[in-house]
Amino acid sequence: WITAQQTYRSQFQQITNRNKGTGFITYNKEERFGTDRVVRYYFLDTDQADYVGMATRYRQYLMEEKGLTRLKPADPDHIPLVVSLLGGDMEDGLIGKRYVEATSLEAAGQIIRELRNRGIEQLSVTYLGWQEDGYSAYGGYLPVDSRLGGSKGMKQFVELANGLDVPVTLGIHYHLNNTGVGGFREQIHAIRDLAGTMQRFRWRGELTYMASMSFIRNLVEKDLPSYRQLGADGLNLTSLGSWLSSDYNTRFGSSRTEAMALQQETVAMVRESLGRAELMDPNFYLLPYVTHIHNLPNDYSYDLFSERAVPFAQIALHGLVTYSSSDENERQQYTHDRLRDLEYGALPSYVFTDKPSEVLKEAHGIQPKSSHFADWVETVVEEYERYNELLAGVQDQFIVDHEKLAERVMATTYENGTIIIVNYSDVPFVYQNTLVPSNGYAKVEGGLGR
Repeated sequence: WITAQQTYRSQFQQITNRNKGTGFITYNKEERFGTDRVVRYYFLDTDQADYVGMATRYRQYLMEEKGLTRLKPADPDHIPLVVSLLGGDMEDGLIGKRYVEATSLEAAGQIIRELRNRGIEQLSVTYLGWQEDGYSAYGGYLPVDSRLGGSKGMKQFVELANGLDVPVTLGIHYHLNNTGVGGFREQIHAIRDLAGTMQRFRWRGELTYMASMSFIRNLVEKDLPSYRQLGADGLNLTSLGSWLSSDYNTRFGSSRTEAMALQQETVAMVRESLGRAELMDPNFYLLPYVTHIHNLPNDYSYDLFSERAVPFAQIALHGLVTYSSSDENERQQYTHDRLRDLEYGALPSYVFTDKPSEVLKEAHGIQPKSSHFADWVETVVEEYERYNELLAGVQDQFIVDHEKLAERVMATTYENGTIIIVNYSDVPFVYQNTLVPSNGYAKVEGGLGR
């Protein structure tokens, strides 16, 4: 059995010496979290009392009470290829820091043309690291760095992409602020805990202040007209929605409930203003406002209770919201993770740079393993064809069953009768005259016939 646990008083570290970093853990004995708590229980019939039935019931909840509706694919015959392009970043030089260009806006346009010319009909592109000083300059995103082509180059890039029916979202990361843009001052605008300590986040060895959610919401609203002027089709708000903090900043603070509402308002504002609002592995209270989820986890939690991954989120979401998992060219288990995508109905995703990935090996914010587009162009076309063959016809279909057919052989069933069988083992598997090769997959129409 399992039950819910509620925390009513928050622990915090009371600092006694900031220079030495000493303190003790305590809590506010006079204050409890004051918002209402609700736990719902839904009783399922015997044939639905499993993880598929629970995910199906959660999907029903999302549709009936949160307003999610069935997807309408832009092209029923082609799934989108999700592509992230890295502009630039800073690295430490012999004296001070220096800028590293990875993908200029002109080169980004060439990458999109190349993919379309090779027969990839549907593309969705996010451009990252386009702000002045690149990816690791958090909190400030205007103007476009002149070394990539500036605002003029960005407008031309978006126009080119839109002319090829490719939407472009701009990657932003407002949760952290190390630029001071927007008037950010950590003493005034940073998240604080109960002890009044300003909260910082360690990213690749650097401590960066976390901005209060109300400050972020106001800054996004202020910047939206500039994003529209650039022609952006939307924003990829990366970390927004992945964190939910109690903020005891006396000027800009918010409870977790208030911060959740501010996040919802921010994402809804972006979607209404620009058309697309994409997030990276967000909390699900943002689902009604999201157009695509990046980096949706596809593995188990590595706890002590189970070593088998259960695609609860994917079963609940497929047919409502598009999602992708980790980028294919950044994976450690290339074949295994591709099969996992096909099993879970995830869109294919890649991260590319025009320059070899080695140019970013010392970058402050992002260090891709293998992002050089020229090295991947042949492979990405082949991989896209595999994904499209299996998943194009089920883009708007709900997952109605997911089961283990044999050791390391899994089957995913969609409501139109399409079955995707994935074989993770080193030996072929045969099911009802259908051969599933080792470390391979097969598509079956019309159900498994049970």
